[in-house]
Amino acid sequence: MAGKRNQQRITATYSLPKDSRRLFIRDRITNISFLVDTGSDVSLLPANVYQKRNSSQQTLLATNSSNINVYGQKTLSLNFNLRRDFIWTFLIADISTPILGADFLHYFCIGPRSPEQMP
Repeated sequence: MAGKRNQQRITATYSLPKDSRRLFIRDRITNISFLVDTGSDVSLLPANVYQKRNSSQQTLLATNSSNINVYGQKTLSLNFNLRRDFIWTFLIADISTPILGADFLHYFCIGPRSPEQMP
């Protein structure tokens, strides 16, 4: 069989890590875990936790182009064990996980850092 290669099968596998690589931070006052989402323009609380007060007043656009209904606002005092409390007004929306968005991170000048950025 000169000049002809033997065919070899290539098998690829993919599995998700046991532990999520997404960054969460827990508020010590409410015991709520927030997803730190630098891709979200606004900070959000799930409507199923903070009750839909009114009919949807506005909608947000998700990255998959679907609409997210917004039902109002809720101001919380948060304690992340960072030497101070953070008071912030969240939108109440049809989401499943509380989100600390870019608005919160920018206002308080905080955000995730990689190990290379640590002092």
